[in-house]
Amino acid sequence: MSYTMVEFWTVEDTGWSNGVSWFRSGGTEMNPLRFDSYKAAFDYAKRKKEEFKRPATLWRVVHTTIDRTETREVTTREWTIV
Repeated sequence: MSYTMVEFWTVEDTGWSNGVSWFRSGGTEMNPLRFDSYKAAFDYAKRKKEEFKRPATLWRVVHTTIDRTETREVTTREWTIV
């Protein structure tokens, strides 16, 4: 049985939704900006948060892992607020 594990970090923000909805920050919906490390994602989120200058907008770094076998795929998303 083959096994694949994919791991990456993304940044999300609530935009103008007043904390209701989360949106990917950077890239496109089909090709979101992905980072190889938490630090790189956190630095990007912090910089974008400072540029946006809107206290009501929330930001988070999302760690995604995808565990895949021949018959199953499990995606886990864990996040920390910036």
